[in-house]
Amino acid sequence: MKFPVVRLTDYAAKWEELEKSANPFAVVVMAHLKALETKRNQGQRRYWKLCLCKGLYNRGYSREDVILLFDFIDWLMRLPEAAEELFLEEMNTFEEEGKMRYINSAERKGIRKGLQKGLQKGIEQSIRRLLLKGFKPAEVAQMLDEDEKTVLKIAKEIRSESELKAA
Repeated sequence: MKFPVVRLTDYAAKWEELEKSANPFAVVVMAHLKALETKRNQGQRRYWKLCLCKGLYNRGYSREDVILLFDFIDWLMRLPEAAEELFLEEMNTFEEEGKMRYINSAERKGIRKGLQKGLQKGIEQSIRRLLLKGFKPAEVAQMLDEDEKTVLKIAKEIRSESELKAA
């Protein structure tokens, strides 16, 4: 058996062909090439990640293919947290302009619900920290503009945990 050898880096000279191709592997190769090229330049990496992700919607791929390719690009072209946040803001702006619609309303609702749960968990952790530092439940409720019943519930949980550790 013979297997042809292909080096992805050889396709750097064929960038225009890759851009015109409807083959999803063209996007995979482009992402790989730009990941290598921008390894030490996070600004350029963010720029190319954005270009490649936006380009997915101009290629006529199905919603499922767009999501899969987006996930691949996201995995391959990782960014530091601050750059990733900027990238997501830019993608969100692009989406809001109506050029990209791969997240349906049910998914949006789920995302919002997840964010609310995360926010609530953060508030509960803050309440817990303040109570453990000795603040009274009424003070914590006032500081965080939170319902005093919620703060008292967490205070009871802390007491129960303390009693279990002491036993």
